[in-house]
Amino acid sequence: MEVWTMMNDETKEVVGQKILVANSFFRRLKGLMFQKSLGEYDGLLLTKTKQIHMFWMRFSIDVVYLRRVGKKENGLLFRVVDLYEEMKPWTIGKWVLQATDVLEVKAGWIREQKISKGDLFLAKKLF
Repeated sequence: MEVWTMMNDETKEVVGQKILVANSFFRRLKGLMFQKSLGEYDGLLLTKTKQIHMFWMRFSIDVVYLRRVGKKENGLLFRVVDLYEEMKPWTIGKWVLQATDVLEVKAGWIREQKISKGDLFLAKKLF
């Protein structure tokens, strides 16, 4: 599975050092189900996704809905189009038409990183 790093393109601050990328149907389907935590990763990026569910999840997460807007410096640019803080297990997230991808991160991350709609993220492949 690919691992990316992600930074705020305007402030140049790293917002995710190790983001796991779920870029196949089965990886997106499994997501974080049945896991106890994100483990050593800062987040999980679900590609080609506009909505998520929290069935069989054991912990709450923050959800960042992203839209791919281009390429830059050997990476991909994403714009934050919507946010969902503290999404609880056994809930269904909203359908965000503008989203192309969804980033799942630990609960409280949006507030800690001061993420807002409209922010630009630059994602680069680590390995």
